[in-house]
Amino acid sequence: MSLRDTLATAWQAICRQPYIGAQAFFGLAIGTAALLGALALGQVGIAGNDAHSAVPSRLEIFSENSYAPAAISDGRQTVALTTADVAAIRRLDGVSSAAASLLRFSRVNYADSSLPISVYAVDADYFAAHGWALTGAFSAQDFSDANNADANSAVILGSSLSAEIFAEADPTGKIIQLGGSNFHISGVVSAKDASTFFGDYATAVFMPLPTAQGLFAGSNELSGDAIGQISVRIVPGADVASLQQQIRSLLRRQHGLASNQQDDFQLRDFSALDGTNQHSAVWSPRMLVDIAMIALLLGAAALSRIMLLSVDDRAREIGLRIATGADPRAIQSRFLAESVMIAVAAGIFGMLLAAVSAFWLEQTTDHRLHLSAVTMLTTVILACAIGALCGLLPANKASRLNPAVVLRDR
Repeated sequence: MSLRDTLATAWQAICRQPYIGAQAFFGLAIGTAALLGALALGQVGIAGNDAHSAVPSRLEIFSENSYAPAAISDGRQTVALTTADVAAIRRLDGVSSAAASLLRFSRVNYADSSLPISVYAVDADYFAAHGWALTGAFSAQDFSDANNADANSAVILGSSLSAEIFAEADPTGKIIQLGGSNFHISGVVSAKDASTFFGDYATAVFMPLPTAQGLFAGSNELSGDAIGQISVRIVPGADVASLQQQIRSLLRRQHGLASNQQDDFQLRDFSALDGTNQHSAVWSPRMLVDIAMIALLLGAAALSRIMLLSVDDRAREIGLRIATGADPRAIQSRFLAESVMIAVAAGIFGMLLAAVSAFWLEQTTDHRLHLSAVTMLTTVILACAIGALCGLLPANKASRLNPAVVLRDR
């Protein structure tokens, strides 16, 4: 029997029971896609474990009840944190970097454009603490150097804001106006980096803390060493929970809080939002494997049922073939081939689904999933094996039909 005829009869088997057929096809396809994702994540998170372990976690500390800068409605943060707190946190074992920042709201003016924006006043460690890549003439240290005259009038744009104002043109060196003062743009924060974190960083402006203190001199929260937020980057392998407790105890001592007083700050673990959770390389493949197993089992059960129903529907045809001298092994091979064809078609669709998902993930996050040729080949072999197993019982049933009984009853 030709490949074309096998495909045609396999398609007819699905069409006879469209609901069960869809369950079989999409169950196997989703299972295949999930399994491919698990294998790809395994290559990155298990075979490439060193790369994942090198990615640190991030903690954010906010003043009093300000869970996040975006939650502030009056343009100011209630201040409980200071630069002394940042210095104390930097001395803790397990802390890679700690950065001070404070949020203000303003408008950016350039040519005919006037946009409301968030202004983040930051120190030199801020970009390293968030793991952001900068493009432009200044390094993070130059940008926040109070003795650097150029840095005092420099700002960095989030890439979405840069694209909104300057389209595809390079904004470096151009002059914008903030709070009635002119600033030159020294660089851009990558949107792929910034947009994955909590907050509207990709549409924000960043400037050195000393510059902001001069620009917004009338703001109480920008006086002295007061800040509104601390970003803490944790070295790989450090105990995040233990370090959180150390930071909480340290800040309570720094702020002179009694044991019966509540924290005057908010401490949050932002590792999951960064995609840098230390356990993500372990549980993500396991989760996908669980999804794959459930989907494959449901799809395999539906495929086996489809083939059994196909044997019943074609019992008279099978009886006639056997009565006219057809080899029962040929009948058996035909049903096995049909079952394998359905499983392979679903597997190919699942591979396409996995490839599209990997491309989307690469474009929207920092994750890279490499679907290797070996992984693809393994998937095809698995699909063939599932198809053969699901078709084995129906094929045996078809090859053992008694033509006399079938032709008499039907």
